[in-house]
Amino acid sequence: PAAKFTRDTTQGKVRMSLSLTRAIGALVWLLVSADSADEATLVSLSPDEGTVGTALEIRLSGDVGTKTPRVWMTRAGDPSPKPRRTKLKVASFALAGDGSMTLNASFKKTKTGAGLYDLHVRPKGKGLSEQVFAGAFTIVAPQLSDVSPDEALAKTEVTLTGSAFGGPKKPKVRAIPNDGGKAKKLKVLAVNADGSLQLRLPK
Repeated sequence: PAAKFTRDTTQGKVRMSLSLTRAIGALVWLLVSADSADEATLVSLSPDEGTVGTALEIRLSGDVGTKTPRVWMTRAGDPSPKPRRTKLKVASFALAGDGSMTLNASFKKTKTGAGLYDLHVRPKGKGLSEQVFAGAFTIVAPQLSDVSPDEALAKTEVTLTGSAFGGPKKPKVRAIPNDGGKAKKLKVLAVNADGSLQLRLPK
């Protein structure tokens, strides 16, 4: 609607009529709606916990563009201006008919250890902004449940059973003497289908 003005001769001020106020309100609503439409929304992240090498499926909706977005994680609650990033490598992505996007991704390493992480998504495209999804993923630390045998000679083989050992690359394993001394590297011979590790003891 066109703006209309009236003059208040007693105060010498120009007052906007109600029609202009409504016009401004409509414009603000359109701007807010446009911004909201540009925001990506996290539909699901599966699984919601894992470790290095865990295959992740990220489903997004909203305006996520038509190209592979940049995705990474940062430690939840990190107060630093530039938190350290755990980069996610996207192996593939697919757009659905409803405009949603599915990403298949994983991470090779993290410098910030186990804990709760925020997921960051930066779509590619003009006017698309980065979105942060708080507490979306938990990185779990390796858990050891059994060593077999629990006593062995140097240069013989042992099996470690547990979880969150990482993959698909072989993890690094070291043995630290209880009475002190330098940690010794154990050679990882195989990562078994059940997640256990086959190792050779050092000299």
